[in-house]
Amino acid sequence: MDSTVLELYEYLNQDKIDSVPVYQRNYSWEESNCEQFFNDIKNAGENNDIKLHFIGSIIVIVEGKLNGINRNTIIDGQQRLTTSILFLKAFYDTIACEHYQSDFINTRLFKKRKDSIEIKKLELNRNDDEILKKLLYGQVFSEEDKRSKIYQNYEYFKNCLENENEDIIKEGFEKLHIVGIQLNITENPQLIFESINSTGVTLSPPDLMRNYVLMNKTQDKQKYLYSNYWIKIEENFEKNSETISNFFYHYLSMKLSNSIAQSHLYKVFKDYAFKKETEEFLQDILNFSKIYRKLILPINEDTKSINNALDFFRELKITITHPFLMEVLDAYYKNKNRLVG
Repeated sequence: MDSTVLELYEYLNQDKIDSVPVYQRNYSWEESNCEQFFNDIKNAGENNDIKLHFIGSIIVIVEGKLNGINRNTIIDGQQRLTTSILFLKAFYDTIACEHYQSDFINTRLFKKRKDSIEIKKLELNRNDDEILKKLLYGQVFSEEDKRSKIYQNYEYFKNCLENENEDIIKEGFEKLHIVGIQLNITENPQLIFESINSTGVTLSPPDLMRNYVLMNKTQDKQKYLYSNYWIKIEENFEKNSETISNFFYHYLSMKLSNSIAQSHLYKVFKDYAFKKETEEFLQDILNFSKIYRKLILPINEDTKSINNALDFFRELKITITHPFLMEVLDAYYKNKNRLVG
């Protein structure tokens, strides 16, 4: 593991592409976070006594070259790195200085390939990356795109920069420093990630579980497992973190035939998952997520007697029966499928 303190603008200028893995959350910084980021830049630019301003760490796994391009996977720092890109794009679109645009900004947003095609230096996950592409390549946004944090924070920075002195802003940005930490692909990023989370990064148990299951896989395997299993598990509960946590609480209670503490949910999950074959494990979770969804939502997919019974339990609001009912319904559906087959 190598670490060094360096200027953010020099980090962005490196000859590599940073990718956010599928197991990480979407970009989520609020306007208040962007306000602090912008004020830090402005204050540093206006104050000659400030020689540098530390904004945190960026931790990456060095993946090596793919198609001749150096690639890193971001373990920590997605939010500040994405915000930096949005800020620079807003700066590019509001300033009049062509030198700043071409030399200071453009080389930090794009990498030029040997065939002269420019590719963006940051790859996000899920829908975020499509919106970032539209932003950096000047494409048209849909109304849905405009509701994203990517678009909204870009617009916020544009508004902030309208009447600012571009020299002060450039100088302030150049004073931003990070601690850059590089891990070799053979090192265990999970230990680093959990250490980071324990010191203040707020992640829900489902976030931690998703990271644990997917983190040490190849990128192709991560994408396969995420798209075929994990995203479907989340979608069964409309990506509601509290509902997903409740599901895993009952799922693990059922599997272990024992009640567990909500505060120990991630640890229990990790211990249970340790010796499991990942795809088979995720298939089982997906199956029971469909069953649990029927327990908590009025879905008319079964016979009238089954629906009436589930309505009865939902009205009682007694969740202690959920692990038992999940097992009963699983046995019922398996037997029903055997009879049909």
